[in-house]
Amino acid sequence: MKWVLFIIFSGTTVIPLAEYIDEDKCVDASNELKKIADEAQQSGATEAYQYQCLPAPKKFLLFK
Repeated sequence: MKWVLFIIFSGTTVIPLAEYIDEDKCVDASNELKKIADEAQQSGATEAYQYQCLPAPKKFLLFK
């Protein structure tokens, strides 16, 4: 099993961003991106997306 970091736009569009062997590394990356998004939101940007780490089978291809 591997972990894939997804960005989810308004709950309708899901885009894989990166894959990780370890859940903790995926969550760390997600948290870093969330911090950046929070800083952008404070400067007036709207938040219409979220980051989420989900398990994926090893045969899941991030990019074809």
